Amino acid sequence: MNKIIFILLLCVYTCSKANAQGEQNLWTFGNVGINFNTATPTTYPNNLFPGYEGSASICNAAGQMLFYTNGFWAWNRDHEIMPELTGGVGGYTSAISPTVGYPPLMPWSGTYATQPTAIAGMPNNPNKYYIFSLASGGQLYYSVVDMSLNGGKGGIVSGKKSIFMDAGLTEKLTVVKGCNNIWVMARAKATNQYRAYEINDTGIVNAPVISNVGGLPVGWYRYGVIKFSPDGLKMAAACNEAWNTKGGLELYDFNPQTGHLSNALVLDSSSTLGYYYGACFSPDNSKLYATTSSFSYLNTFYSGKVRQFNLTLSPPAAIIASNTVVFSSFVYSLDNLGDLKRAVNGKIYFGNGLSAMNYIDNPNSAGLGCNAVGNVLLFTGGSTYRGMPNDIAIITPPDSVKMNKTVTVCFKDTAVLTADTGKRYLWDNGSSSRQRIVTSAGVYVVRYINTDCKYQTDSIRVRFTHLPVISAAGYSCPDAKQGKAWINPQSGDTTSFQYTWKDGSGNALQQRWSKHGDTLKNIDTGAYSVQIITLSGCDTTLLVRILALPVPMASFTADGIACKGSPLTFGNTSTAPVWKWHFGDGNFSSQHSPSYSYGQVGNFTASLVVTNIEGCSDSATKEIEVKGLELNLTADKELANKGEIVRLQSAGSEPYTVTAWEPSFLFPDQVAISQTVAMDTSRTFIVTGVSAYGCKAKASVEVAVNPMVFMPNGFTPNGDGLNDRFRPVSTGYIFVRYFEIYNRYGQKVYTAVGKGALEGWDGTFNGQLQDLGTYYYHINIETKEGGTIALKGDVILMR
Repeated sequence: MNKIIFILLLCVYTCSKANAQGEQNLWTFGNVGINFNTATPTTYPNNLFPGYEGSASICNAAGQMLFYTNGFWAWNRDHEIMPELTGGVGGYTSAISPTVGYPPLMPWSGTYATQPTAIAGMPNNPNKYYIFSLASGGQLYYSVVDMSLNGGKGGIVSGKKSIFMDAGLTEKLTVVKGCNNIWVMARAKATNQYRAYEINDTGIVNAPVISNVGGLPVGWYRYGVIKFSPDGLKMAAACNEAWNTKGGLELYDFNPQTGHLSNALVLDSSSTLGYYYGACFSPDNSKLYATTSSFSYLNTFYSGKVRQFNLTLSPPAAIIASNTVVFSSFVYSLDNLGDLKRAVNGKIYFGNGLSAMNYIDNPNSAGLGCNAVGNVLLFTGGSTYRGMPNDIAIITPPDSVKMNKTVTVCFKDTAVLTADTGKRYLWDNGSSSRQRIVTSAGVYVVRYINTDCKYQTDSIRVRFTHLPVISAAGYSCPDAKQGKAWINPQSGDTTSFQYTWKDGSGNALQQRWSKHGDTLKNIDTGAYSVQIITLSGCDTTLLVRILALPVPMASFTADGIACKGSPLTFGNTSTAPVWKWHFGDGNFSSQHSPSYSYGQVGNFTASLVVTNIEGCSDSATKEIEVKGLELNLTADKELANKGEIVRLQSAGSEPYTVTAWEPSFLFPDQVAISQTVAMDTSRTFIVTGVSAYGCKAKASVEVAVNPMVFMPNGFTPNGDGLNDRFRPVSTGYIFVRYFEIYNRYGQKVYTAVGKGALEGWDGTFNGQLQDLGTYYYHINIETKEGGTIALKGDVILMR
């Protein structure tokens, strides 16, 4: 199952000023200091030594000194070296012997780095601070100061002094506030690489973040300072290779979230102007100031200068072109003008290398409008030298944000929850990843630092909308619309879904809301889809196909011409298991290969419908022309006398051949079209013929022979079986309408009609045999042809 990622919130980074409130109100540098707690800055005495280059000092929020350092030793608010550096003996103000002040925070070699130290607050403990010490040989160390030690004057934590961090570095070192963390930035000596060491709630991260950036030769980065802009988004590097030789000025973008530097821009490179040492950004981040210390080259003296670059210009070439000298030193001395530092009063201060302090009065203004002023503060009995206090970095407790979110996971079994851009994630299951995979509904909580540098807590309520289950592929016989597709919610799911079924062309077929699924019936083969929508906004489409079932092939053989009344064989050549014949005249058969006789002439469409076990059918048709021979047989007489010649004539509806006459014994020539015959009795004559298509037919005609009726003149009813009855004898069919016999007295002794009359009189009357003698009869006879014969006579009853 595919996974789905939910982005909870996108924040925009904003960074606070590195300076807090009064933490930088007291500066110590060189062997002098400045107090910014007064309305007008004043000198501030201290015991910093040696202070030939960089230093660092930090106050509490009220501007009261906590401690200061040159990277080798640290002095408390009473200007005493911390006891952990004096063998546990307090009260010393300087390192005076191998047992007082030794071993220092880093090995003492008598040489000094450009930026030998920096101070950062411990994020998870406002009473503790890190002192970073950078040796001129490129080794980096850190120590931890706890202000609760030594009666509140502060001291080095046991076991947290001179802890080695890295080596192979140049003399560049500074700190900057990130996003609820602090970055310690240093530069590698032998490679084009910056190294950013993160400080967070858990301490110092051992592995630095590497940025391979820089457009100057690697060797040029050894000396000079690095400084961050107040918003923490830019960093500048003042570079020089060695005394009075090669160097330049470079600008970078900085990502406070990741610690990466990017987009290196060389603002100035090696020339007689390229001996850069100090750098500082204006309070509004718009201007960059850098110093080129005074030097001598080819017997020519170059005075120290302060240059301004306008960072608001575009494109980068315009920034480079904005290089403006805003101050030139009037002191004729080598290495004059060192570092610059932004003060809490909004001005930027820089020394002359001797006993005076200069400043830039309006550093946010472009060009000479910034108003650089010399000798604004004089020191008695002290020197500024070249260094200035390094920037410090302190994290104040951030605000917290709580967010309640609801995430609907649409049709997925797994979701990946992704917290906002930030860092130091902690989920309620202990995971520290930004993402978390969830597979069930519930509330999930993640805490992290967002891009506004606030502690954010997100409570994410996850609801899973499970994908309904769609039917597998359906089946239908082509064009039969037997297909069916269904979709059902998963077991126990009571979500109401809107189902919209569509055909392959996108035409809507059916739509409804249901908690119980839906079914699409009576659909043909093809592709169909169902769009599934919920009230919460889930929307997806599933596909289903209705596949075609195999279709049998109907085929049969049959003659295209048939004869009426003659069997026509239909040969089933299909392999389907079920079949049915339709002969086109309303009759049908379920036999495999039936024989069928058409009862009438005409054109008929015979069809075979076959069906397989899947229920799919096919049909085959054939046009059948039914022909029929109509024969007619006529006689020139319908009634003839016995012996009379009758002529028989056959005729057909189409050409034909006579194949037989019946009775056959009367017709020696069986194939004659016509015949003559002498009538011996009433007969039915039959002729059989066959047409050119093989159709057979018969025709018949009846010819009657007039019957001859004989009445005996006597009979002997003596029971001997001979002439026992008096009755009419006919040569043909007769019907007796009435038959009456009278005795000599005129008495009727017998009467009969029909069959009874044909049986005759047995000589009795009322069951008594009558006397011998003569009797009289009347008989009326109807012949088959409808004629009437009436006879009268007498008959003698004998013994």
